[in-house]
Amino acid sequence: MTATTDLIVCTRELLLHLNQGLPEHEREAYIKKTDDLLDQRFILMKQVDFQSTEAQKMKDVLLKQDRAIKQLLDQHQQIIKDDIKRLKVQKVKSKQYANPYEAIGMSDGVFYDKRN
Repeated sequence: MTATTDLIVCTRELLLHLNQGLPEHEREAYIKKTDDLLDQRFILMKQVDFQSTEAQKMKDVLLKQDRAIKQLLDQHQQIIKDDIKRLKVQKVKSKQYANPYEAIGMSDGVFYDKRN
């Protein structure tokens, strides 16, 4: 197979993988496979001569798939950001629940003398 067809096959595989959606469990394996596919695709893009007639014919297909991949990656990134934000809030709330008097300042019940 030529580098162009390898690139198209790799791009389709990446697109199918991303269309499966971000799983709730085993995210690390999903992200690792996504990263491996992106690395493989990057290497193949370096090998393709985009001036060739074969690459020119597939250029529109590749660009369309690339836009879809970028959109799916952005969606996955937003989901991960939201999860991180939710976990940070949950961590703060659990700390407040464990020690509810931590937020109260130390000036409660203290007398300040203005003469000094």
